[in-house]
Amino acid sequence: MRLLAKLVVILVALGATGLGLLSLRQQRYEVSNAISKAHNEIVDQERTQWRLRAEIASRCDPADIRGYAERLDLDLTPMQQADEEAARASTETASPDGALGSRSPAGAATAKQATTTPAARKSPMKSPSKSSKGSTRHAR
Repeated sequence: MRLLAKLVVILVALGATGLGLLSLRQQRYEVSNAISKAHNEIVDQERTQWRLRAEIASRCDPADIRGYAERLDLDLTPMQQADEEAARASTETASPDGALGSRSPAGAATAKQATTTPAARKSPMKSPSKSSKGSTRHAR
């Protein structure tokens, strides 16, 4: 009888282990299926996004954009040029007075230019004038 009881316990333990493994395998398949569905949705959204970008690009005419900018009195500068100016201004004002020794006269001239250059640049948004206190226009 003892042998039969041991055999039954071993068979029940093996059955439970097998069911546990089947359950884990099923969960793995479900997760894999969910990942595949999410990936397919992402691909569909990317396709839609590229289609919309192409449609927007086909409808945008540089001449129209220049006309809109002129009507709104915006100063359009190429992004690369604006980035280079910002980088130049930040490197010129990066080191404080006295850092790494005294400044040379040429260094003092560039520091003076760096402090006056950002103020001298024309902002893309018009500042409200004294005559039009109530109305401000924001470019979006």
